Amino acid sequence: VERNVEGVRDAVRNAQINGLADTAEFIARDATEYMREAADAHMHVDVVVWILRGRVDAGFIEAAAALAPRRIVYISCNPVTHVRDLAVLGENGYRVERLTPVDLFPHTSHTEMVATLTRAHI
Repeated sequence: VERNVEGVRDAVRNAQINGLADTAEFIARDATEYMREAADAHMHVDVVVWILRGRVDAGFIEAAAALAPRRIVYISCNPVTHVRDLAVLGENGYRVERLTPVDLFPHTSHTEMVATLTRAHI
């Protein structure tokens, strides 16, 4: 789920190139709204993969937690907001299972952080 229509178009094209078009669905919508509606409809979701590009509000985190996926994978390039968001996810019943730094841009100060969280009550 991605608000940027061009991003969704690129994802569809990449899925086709990689033979995944039949197993993936891409939706051009606001992710917070989509997750709230999906949670209200009791949609079953195993994993939410969240790649942060910019600011996220508490509504997004609450919507992800309300959807109650078994696992959340959260990728961010901002360690300060990553820690803040992980704390909020912890307050919503998730615990960090793994935290991995990934250096995608060698010789710079930028490091991506990949956190894998699971619901604490499983």
